[in-house]
Amino acid sequence: MNCIVFLVAIFVLNNISAGAQTIAKYSVTLLGNVQGNPFTRQGTLTVARTISPAGTQNGVNPIEVFLQSGNPPSFPQTGAIWFMTNSGMQSPNGARIDYAYVSTTRSSITVIPDRRVTALGNNVFNYGSSIISSISQIRDGKMELRFNENNVSGTVRVSGLLWGGILGASQPYYASITGVRTQLTALPAKGDKNER
Repeated sequence: MNCIVFLVAIFVLNNISAGAQTIAKYSVTLLGNVQGNPFTRQGTLTVARTISPAGTQNGVNPIEVFLQSGNPPSFPQTGAIWFMTNSGMQSPNGARIDYAYVSTTRSSITVIPDRRVTALGNNVFNYGSSIISSISQIRDGKMELRFNENNVSGTVRVSGLLWGGILGASQPYYASITGVRTQLTALPAKGDKNER
């Protein structure tokens, strides 16, 4: 396939993984189904540099991502989801817990949740709108992302535990992902005196 087709995606992936110099954001549409409930949702996909180069129990992530649609813990809506590779994607000044196994190619990212940290609860989705029973913590599955110039596409297929397993296992969550890049920003390298 022509390398020019993936020029922007390669630039993003190579710079983030090699020197952690960039961050990209995409406006995405999720079209899917969870526990028999279809949904179409808008969201944001953030791609960022490695957050935790040491202390991880599942390997250093060559890149970090955060798929966000809605606010599942506080405002349940069918299909709402938070799926991040590191807690630092949500709380930069808080704990930096590695939530996933991450692998990349020149034009793709694959994210597999680490089951050992499921109970920490940041990666969640909703299968309904009831705050009492509709929150599921992501435990299994994967997210696959493909980059083509300014666009991203892919799928997220996950399942989990209802309220940490108190209510048993949830049915699978599936959504296709399509989106357009809205931001590509240079950031100071780690150790740079201007880094905040």
